[in-house]
Amino acid sequence: MRPIPRILAVALPLGLAASAPALPPDVPAQIHYQGVLLDDLGAPRTGTADLTVRIFDTIAGGTLLYKQEFPSTLLADGTFTLAIGPSGETTDTPTDPLTPDLATVFSGDLLAAPDRFLELAVDVDPALVRIQILTAPFALRADSAGQADNATSADVAQEVILVNGVSAQVLSEIFEHVNFDGGPPSDDPSEGLGDTDGDGIANFVDPDNDDDGINDTNEGIQGSDINLVTPVLTSVNPSSALFAFPVVLTVLGSNFEPGMSVAFGSENPTPLNLTPTSFDVVVGPQSIGTANVQVTRSNGETAAKTTLFSFSDFPASQLVSHGVSPPRLSTFDVRGVQQTLIGRSQKVYEVDTSPSNGDGIPDLAGNTNFFGMADYVFDATGQIFGIGCRRLVATTCSIRVVRDVDGDDFTDVDDPAEFTDVESFSGTIQATLSSASLDLDATGEVVAAYVRGIFAPTFVTEVAVAHDRNGDADYTGTNEVVTLETGLANAIVEVASDSAGNPAVVYLRNPGAPGELRLARDLTGDGDFDDSVGGNPEQQTLVSGDAECFGATFDGSDRLAIVYQESGAGSAMLLHDLDSDGDFAGPGESTALAGSGVTACAISTTPVGGLAVAYNADSDLTLLQDRNADGDFDDSSEIVPLGTTTTDVNVASSTIGVFVVTDDEVFLNPVAP
Repeated sequence: MRPIPRILAVALPLGLAASAPALPPDVPAQIHYQGVLLDDLGAPRTGTADLTVRIFDTIAGGTLLYKQEFPSTLLADGTFTLAIGPSGETTDTPTDPLTPDLATVFSGDLLAAPDRFLELAVDVDPALVRIQILTAPFALRADSAGQADNATSADVAQEVILVNGVSAQVLSEIFEHVNFDGGPPSDDPSEGLGDTDGDGIANFVDPDNDDDGINDTNEGIQGSDINLVTPVLTSVNPSSALFAFPVVLTVLGSNFEPGMSVAFGSENPTPLNLTPTSFDVVVGPQSIGTANVQVTRSNGETAAKTTLFSFSDFPASQLVSHGVSPPRLSTFDVRGVQQTLIGRSQKVYEVDTSPSNGDGIPDLAGNTNFFGMADYVFDATGQIFGIGCRRLVATTCSIRVVRDVDGDDFTDVDDPAEFTDVESFSGTIQATLSSASLDLDATGEVVAAYVRGIFAPTFVTEVAVAHDRNGDADYTGTNEVVTLETGLANAIVEVASDSAGNPAVVYLRNPGAPGELRLARDLTGDGDFDDSVGGNPEQQTLVSGDAECFGATFDGSDRLAIVYQESGAGSAMLLHDLDSDGDFAGPGESTALAGSGVTACAISTTPVGGLAVAYNADSDLTLLQDRNADGDFDDSSEIVPLGTTTTDVNVASSTIGVFVVTDDEVFLNPVAP
């Protein structure tokens, strides 16, 4: 049966019975240690036992400082007495070497701040709970010297063995068998005589050793270390969001700290606005369903919950096909009606900014106090960028790029932190914005093409492109605002930019009278659209006639692609500059798409760098998705009939797949078939 030791006291160092000196005694060469070994039935053991003493610098773990073996120690009714020191072993796996001198182990430490813990091993059994070696050998001698210079060692020993008249054996039994704080047993190494949180209450009677707000019992149940501060998760606000968009969430709890790691579903976001009880994260898009939330402190303690947050699907009425979604939905108060914006559009959205009535209806009388949103685009974080005309008085208009920094959907279009004026007109000059298109270059700068109408003093329509080429938050640099054409009756524009930020503008000049589809592409990167590369000018005519629809994009290899439908010509055409020479005359660079009677078309780039084309032909909306980016639509699941018809369509990509947006439906198509 395994012996159960009973530690009576840390007994006297050698020579302690001598008369007390005026100064504190020297560190003793030996200390006495006495205890009682009982068997499992509580009876004193007899015979001998092999005892091993080790001394550490902490109650659990820590550094081994000293080891001494006492083989075949005699037990008298279970009682044993050891004289530890003056020297011990020089090695103990895995600690090598050891300090063999006991006085060195205690020197400079025991008098001022006890920091040594004794561990006893009996025979081959695991070591027993450590006890702290206190200053009693010195303090008791000093006290007895003040009472009687002729005190004997027996007198002092009795004072150590008895505490308020109760024997140490009784106290040891109480310590081992009474659980004072409801946590682990008092003699568990995680409890003991230490005081982890420094509140003056020993761990074995402190129900919350580390003062982290979680009692030791609960920490034990959840597998946390009762002596290490553990984080707590209580809620996520909001508790759900649409699965396809980036979203800002607030996580609430306690014991958060700088440098801790966060896992949120499939992402590892950096905590923002961190306090001990909260932090924000930007997460999404992710898969539909619950998302595990986990935080881990630098000490390795973790809190994790799967019930705090979930990514939700679109309402059934908005879903036609299951899979992905636009990068963000947002609402604007347009013409007095709450309008949902999905993807991109060329419609003009006029937002009420009048402080006088706030009726949600734009004040169009006199063309004052409104902001006309002509186009918008989302960046990778879901922030909306827009372009429009901000008219402050009847004779002043600013063509303005706005960015929704604070997520309030542009209700503060006059906030200087959220807009940059591209062009401003004043005095007798008035301006309108009839069409616009936005893109973002690789650095996140806006690339804009737009059609402005200038009254100065007669009306003139012009096509312009604006790009903050030097990234200084204005449009005053060289070739940052360039007029492509003037003297038009009307025009419609579409813009795309390559990975270097060089724009390509496709625009329909004078639609319906009879119209001409033009391309202006910055092939040299100087922003002027006046050069020629390999005999191909930066401005050229694509179609000498009107167009029902058109769109432009760059594929994953920076090759320009354009889709258009020439009025009355039947099929939609796909132009793809496969050899990157600036024209569409090479093999396979001009393709007629199947079907006729095209009423709508749009183009985008898939997540893998191929093309995605949506077009309505023969009263049937079709999606072409180059899933493997091999330049064709001949592979499995690359032609997707959507089973509806429309006169207005947009197509765009997310990290998961491609979505198609019509007037009243959203079609979602994932990357994988």
